[in-house]
Amino acid sequence: MENRPDSALEILKSISSSEIKGMNRKARYALLMTIALDKNYIDTANFNVLQPAIDFYLENGSPDEKLRTYYYQGVIHSNAGNEDLAMQSYLNGLEVDGAVSDSLTLARLLVAQGILFYKQYRIFDFIDNNLQAASIFKSYNKPSQEFRCYGRAIDGAIIQNNKAFADSLVNICKLLVKNNSSLEPQALRHLLEYVVNYGSSEEIQETINKVHEAGIAEIAKISLAHAYVKIDEPLIGLEWLNKVNIYPDNIMDSLTYWSLKSEIMESMGKFEQALDCYRNYSRLLEQFHDSLFSDGLLFSEKRHEIELDSLLKIKKKENLLRFCGVGIVVLLCLGGVFYYRFRLNKAARIIAEQKTEKLRLEATNLRLESDNLRMEFDRLEEEYNRQTALLKKRDELAAPLREA
Repeated sequence: MENRPDSALEILKSISSSEIKGMNRKARYALLMTIALDKNYIDTANFNVLQPAIDFYLENGSPDEKLRTYYYQGVIHSNAGNEDLAMQSYLNGLEVDGAVSDSLTLARLLVAQGILFYKQYRIFDFIDNNLQAASIFKSYNKPSQEFRCYGRAIDGAIIQNNKAFADSLVNICKLLVKNNSSLEPQALRHLLEYVVNYGSSEEIQETINKVHEAGIAEIAKISLAHAYVKIDEPLIGLEWLNKVNIYPDNIMDSLTYWSLKSEIMESMGKFEQALDCYRNYSRLLEQFHDSLFSDGLLFSEKRHEIELDSLLKIKKKENLLRFCGVGIVVLLCLGGVFYYRFRLNKAARIIAEQKTEKLRLEATNLRLESDNLRMEFDRLEEEYNRQTALLKKRDELAAPLREA
């Protein structure tokens, strides 16, 4: 998928959908197909392919599967022009619970989110995202992607007019170019914009010559036009500016275009045309501000924070209810234990009372038996005395009879 995405796409296409059974396998196939289409520059603006992955992975996937799904969900929203939902997907991806090991997808998500930050004119966040992504690409030894991130960060530093920061980034890029000469064409475009803002006329001319020698003039038309204006060659600058194709959805380039054209016309003494260009610039700038403050993208993070805070409150309530439920169960258990112990104690007490009563009855019986025995003893003793008296009387009567 990383090195030969065209082959990956062909393999995926060769798999019949009837062969794919189970939600897990369908989700995996959907995600792989979406990745393959994206890496082959086939933009999709609907969720026909990715939907099984969204349905399964966002609830049951691993942290990496959730991150990939959120990232490509955001890409599809961006392709469809829904940047607000794209930002929501990227924010969800950055807040996936658990350890994420797919750092490349994380880096790409940061770059994609950075583009949305740039459209919001949140330059600090734009730079920060690209620097984070550059660090990740460096760890994977991907110098081209790393360099592009630093290049975007240079553009951001120039917009902020932070020369010291731009200088440090340019030095990093020069070191990368020194270690990898294939990056030089990419470097020249960013270097041209840098010297236009901070370099001397000689440095600008030298960089212009390098751009032409490298054959990248066509992809740096606006920068070349700006450079020629800086070295007092407005006619050549106008030639390059007239080659620029301005697209309505690229308002930042449109603003740069009309600003430069106004400056060129003014330097040529064509003040009426310069005024018209400035009016176009002002109109576009007003549209940009209106769209910026009316677009949901500007408030997507705040809304996401509110939603997240709401979810946290709900979670706290659930945890509180769960805690209360557990507490009630514990109390019921303790109540059951105490009741059981109470019943045991009560039963033991009843048994003890019964034993005591039994012993009391036995004692009473023994006392009665003792009284009976005493009475019997007295009767026997009395009978003994009577019999003894009779015997004595008999003996007394017997003596004369014996004599007779």
